[in-house]
Amino acid sequence: AAMESAVLAGCRHKLLTSREASLRALRDGFTETVDLRLQLGALSAAELLRMLRGNTELSREQLLGCFAWPDASVSAEVKAGFAAAGSETPRYLREIILDESPGAGLGSLGRLHLLEWATALTALPCGGLKDPITLKLYESADEHDLPNVHTCTHEVHLPPYATREQLRAKLLLAVEHRHDGFQIE
Repeated sequence: AAMESAVLAGCRHKLLTSREASLRALRDGFTETVDLRLQLGALSAAELLRMLRGNTELSREQLLGCFAWPDASVSAEVKAGFAAAGSETPRYLREIILDESPGAGLGSLGRLHLLEWATALTALPCGGLKDPITLKLYESADEHDLPNVHTCTHEVHLPPYATREQLRAKLLLAVEHRHDGFQIE
């Protein structure tokens, strides 16, 4: 009988008594109403929306900041992939992002769609991306193939396009089909 009481007391302590404060806090979280008007009252509706949803309008500089460009800040392997292929594709991408003209670059909506294609995020978080989008050479592709993306790891695989216009056309096509999942090739 003493063993049974000891086991029950041990279980009660382990499952209830030692976690009592946490269980109370959990219950309070579901039953108490907290008036946040004082804390949130200083923010405008636009600021609250941005805090909840993220940035849905990206500047050229914000989108450029989402990428790890193949320069001194990235690994030699990534730089060497484009350099070994004699590809200027990363430079073309940078120029496309910076250009806002309708026939040669990306507008505000195009920048947001490019971010979504590369990351699966429909808005840029207020603090930016945790991990930047890395550019990699799509070695088995040629100028007829579309760029490939791995949204989980934020990797964009770019074929070695010969011109900026080739990259823009293929990139816009890939971005246009960003909701098609694994069906696009």
